[in-house]
Amino acid sequence: MIVFLIVFFILGFFSYATIFAGVGALASKAEDVQGSNGPLVFPIIMAYMLSIFALQDPDKPLFVWASLVPLISPMLMFTRVATSTVPAWQIGASIGLSILFIWVATLLAAKLYRVGVLMYGKSLSPKEILRALRAPS
Repeated sequence: MIVFLIVFFILGFFSYATIFAGVGALASKAEDVQGSNGPLVFPIIMAYMLSIFALQDPDKPLFVWASLVPLISPMLMFTRVATSTVPAWQIGASIGLSILFIWVATLLAAKLYRVGVLMYGKSLSPKEILRALRAPS
């Protein structure tokens, strides 16, 4: 169980670290970062709520499929592993999808950082984030 705790903690940490780093790279002031963190915290709250409900019946189809979603899986899959017998393919799929998400999110965060340095002083809005992602490298 300790091994799963460490693996899912590391996957969760790096998943959220990359998306927070990407958005944080676009902000030039602390106020901009505080305003943009709301949507990024929503998956954490959703994973927490699903984990609480999964304690009663961890093998419900909703929890099985939600535990494969990368931003939710570190918390929800660990809850399922700790409370029931989870097939190895589900654990492997959860870990694999999380690693793939971290890789893609790191590439996007790097692009946002590269473009974000050039956007110094502009307001941080979803429109600006999409413009930064579409910009040529």
